[in-house]
Amino acid sequence: MGTLLATGLIVGESLFGVIYAGIVGATGSEEPLAVVGDSFATPATFIGAVFFFGSIFALYRAGQAAWFRAQIVLLPLTRQQLRKHSTCTKHRLA
Repeated sequence: MGTLLATGLIVGESLFGVIYAGIVGATGSEEPLAVVGDSFATPATFIGAVFFFGSIFALYRAGQAAWFRAQIVLLPLTRQQLRKHSTCTKHRLA
């Protein structure tokens, strides 16, 4: 499945490159799809950094929450397994 996804990304990128080259050739402009001017380069750098670190923080928190949920679900199973397979009757879990 991963190979199929990777090849799809490669083909999609090459198709976009061909379409973009056609747009550039038809318009005669080097940046026909530009939305903002060059004066937005500095604010875009800071905005991009904020979004990048914000998304890293959000993904970290989501992973941390999933890990804690897994611990809550797995903890009773571990105790049951310990109760079932404990060979020492003195320290058996209640």
